[in-house]
Amino acid sequence: MLNRGISTLEAARRLGIDLSQMHQILHTGQLPTRRRNGQRVITEGAVQEYQARKRLASRYQDWY
Repeated sequence: MLNRGISTLEAARRLGIDLSQMHQILHTGQLPTRRRNGQRVITEGAVQEYQARKRLASRYQDWY
């Protein structure tokens, strides 16, 4: 089910951020989206990959 599309609001909720932060992430291309029936959707897999990248980056910063 990693290809299932979720709304930007749902993705923000899962990431624990507000919509303005989500829009910044989308604007900078950190999280890919698709258009489905005129709505922007994000795959669950993309959200999970983003979370993994953020966890890895925070661990890397802790080393320095």
